[in-house]
Order: sequence, then C-alpha cells, then structure tokens
Amino acid sequence: MNKIVCQAYTLFVENVYDELTAEQQEYVDSIKEVIEKIKELQEMFDIEKVKAEILNKAEELCEGYLREKLAFLADLNVKGVPDVEISLSGTVIKFEMYIYIIFIDDDEGTAKDKYFALLAVQLEEDISHPTTPSPTVEPSYILERVSEEIRERVDEELRREKDAIIELLLKTFFSDYIGVFNKIKPYLDAL
Repeated sequence: MNKIVCQAYTLFVENVYDELTAEQQEYVDSIKEVIEKIKELQEMFDIEKVKAEILNKAEELCEGYLREKLAFLADLNVKGVPDVEISLSGTVIKFEMYIYIIFIDDDEGTAKDKYFALLAVQLEEDISHPTTPSPTVEPSYILERVSEEIRERVDEELRREKDAIIELLLKTFFSDYIGVFNKIKPYLDAL
C-alpha cells in the first residue's frame, strides 16, 4: 500500500506540480513530509536494519577493545589492526576476527595487503545454546615481509599476550553480547 501511495504521489508531482498554485504546492510538499516520516518509521522497524546496526556496534566495540589490548606492540615498532565481522542468521552467529600485524608507519587501510603476521579466529555458535569458545590461535607469518629478528620478537610477544586478549574478548562477547541477543530475539520473532 505504501509503495502504491508513494508511486501515485511521485507521478502526481511529476505531472502536475508545476501547474499548481503556490498554496497548492505547499499542501503537496506537506504530503511529501508525511510520506518521508512514514519511511523513517518503517526503517525504525526494519528488523534486518536493526539487527545490522546492533552487529555493527558489536564489531566496533570488539575492534576498539582489540586496539587497546594490542597497544603493547608499539614497543616493537609494529601495530595490530583488528577487523571483526559478525553476522547472525536465525540463531547462528558467525564471528570472524582478524588481527593484521603491520609496521607502525604503514597505513592501516592497507593492512590486509601489507601485513607480515596474522592472527585469525572464525567461529559459529548457536546463540540459543551459547558456549564460550576457546580456540587455539597461532600467528602466521609472511616471512619475506619481515626480518627474522622482528618476526621472533613479535612472535614472542604475541604468544605471551594473544591467548589472554582473545580469551577475554570471546568471553565478553559470548557472555555479554549473546545474552543481549537472546533477550532481544523473542521480540524480533514477534515482529
């Protein structure tokens, strides 16, 4: 119905708007404002959009956490650039985390192309029966992009810190965020 009304309104404006008096055009413009407000309301109740916004916020928070926890790498003249992707299909949440290790002067926008070390986690969990996963994460290296000395120092620091960083992130995510998803889910199903 809304599509039909919007199409009719658009055709009307295209065909006769210029023939209307100023007062009539004001009235037509006020109708357009109402149609725009209806569209805004529809977007507020678009479940897929709401879900995407929640997931994007969770990704941002996870990446912020990782940036903070990876600050120790600056002492080695390198930095970690996190990239977290989260998707939800039904009750299955897919969690992908990549930490690209690059030199401190490298542009973060090129991290996927210039990294010399990578930490990666890919998980799928059913949020109706969540568990806190504890994956084994081993750094991988592109040896031709880094000297042996730097690789050894970075490897030593990553091995010392990575488990605690990733474990706490996953524990927080799968206890706090999944708890929120489980509380929201019955309401989403009702819509």
